[in-house]
Amino acid sequence: MSDYQLKDKGLKGNSETTSAVSAIAYEIENGKYAGLKEDRIRDQIREFQKNNKFPQNLEYVDSFLNKDTSLSGVAFRDRNTGIVTVGIAGTNADNGTIDSMKDYLADASIAFNGSNPSSNYFASGNDFINKLQEKYPVGTITGHSKGGRDSVILGVGNDIPNIVTYNPAPVSHDYLQLLTTFNSPIWKLGERAFSAADMKQRFFDYKGNVIHIASSKDMLTGLSDLGKAYYFGQRVTIPNGKGHSITGFLTDKEQQFIRSSLGKYTTVNKIIGQQMAEASTRQKLKELSNLKKKFLKQGGGRLTSSQEIYLDASEALALTRGMKATLQVTLDGLKVAYKQAIADKDRHWIDTLSDAGTVGSVLSSGEQLESLNQGRATEERIRHQPKAELEASLAKLTAHEEKYDQLIEQTKQAIDEQIQADKSLAQLVGIN
Repeated sequence: MSDYQLKDKGLKGNSETTSAVSAIAYEIENGKYAGLKEDRIRDQIREFQKNNKFPQNLEYVDSFLNKDTSLSGVAFRDRNTGIVTVGIAGTNADNGTIDSMKDYLADASIAFNGSNPSSNYFASGNDFINKLQEKYPVGTITGHSKGGRDSVILGVGNDIPNIVTYNPAPVSHDYLQLLTTFNSPIWKLGERAFSAADMKQRFFDYKGNVIHIASSKDMLTGLSDLGKAYYFGQRVTIPNGKGHSITGFLTDKEQQFIRSSLGKYTTVNKIIGQQMAEASTRQKLKELSNLKKKFLKQGGGRLTSSQEIYLDASEALALTRGMKATLQVTLDGLKVAYKQAIADKDRHWIDTLSDAGTVGSVLSSGEQLESLNQGRATEERIRHQPKAELEASLAKLTAHEEKYDQLIEQTKQAIDEQIQADKSLAQLVGIN
């Protein structure tokens, strides 16, 4: 058994998900090179969370490492939404000279030759993501440096809705590829042209969100911009004076910038429409179906009353959560719109007073208000009454949301009470 210990990367219990997953991907790759098993990775992640050194909302799902290509990745599931984030490790100088050289060779190969999701280099990454997508809604893929570039190609190739990268390498570099053109055989040039055309078509067909977050002093970004580097997606730069390292994104200023940028350009940390909510609900119902089969096998084809109550309540919980998740983005959007409209009414009244002062400059403020009242442009009509109506609508939305929350809590409580009352049921569902 490997005694490798994952290193503290400076993460916190409330760290933003994509930067945290990008950072820990390096350490999990190191652990897998050292022979660290899945259960030990999971235990060490939990220990980090216990000590407030890893996001509390994330649950370790799985990881992979292809030692032939040095491509590796991790997957974490958000306990609040059920959505999985995949992280791809970048060029890693910590995993030994030979394996680090494989990372550098992969960097050089794609810089000089370009690549696309169907190339052999990405095969293990595609397999990993495909298996995840059979079980979970995969909402985001992320990575740093080479891992950022790999995340773009894998994310586009597998239709992952959000791609978030940190100081990424470019997808391709026209000047560098041109250097190898003169000595390449004709068939190689044709192969490269086909690959480039295939990748561009995939980019054209991709309907998700791609954001590259860069440090203002990142050398890789600066050097890439000197030539004809190709980045697919939106780039935002943090004015932080920091360099290339992923740890530069983990301090408070950068974390705030990241959260703001993700909220503006992506659907990260949101239920991605009805499709994602339905996928998560289907997964929960599938798990319950498998659990029912387990109960039936253990009980000789019959369910106990406790098991029936537990399964019914769990199904109701899954469906209720799914309904709330489907509506949540709409509710959030409406709440933002109502709050903005309420603020607009205050500004509208201030503008009305300003206009009255301009038009009736020879009148006193009292005379100006009296003129407005005679024209029925009162504060009550312009400001207070519309605000009251908007606030009432906002209160109804909030109450509607709270009803779902109350129903979910009541159902969870009923499930917990059933488990506490039946020890054999607790053992069967894996709660001791």
